[in-house]
Amino acid sequence: MRAGIVLDRNLAIAHATIGQAKYFIGRGAETEAHVSEALRLSPRDTMAHLWVLYVGTSKLWCGLNAEAVA
Repeated sequence: MRAGIVLDRNLAIAHATIGQAKYFIGRGAETEAHVSEALRLSPRDTMAHLWVLYVGTSKLWCGLNAEAVA
């Protein structure tokens, strides 16, 4: 997805997918920043509900239960 950002830095789905990938490789603490950028670029995106799920899941696995619920 980095190639997508290189071609178009405003590609929200690329930012969100990088956030998801960070979670999958065990760097879940970095997920929220990428998803926040995706939501800033496209706040009404039809996939936004999944992006928020990425953040919640990463926070849950990082042991931040109260933040994951919020």
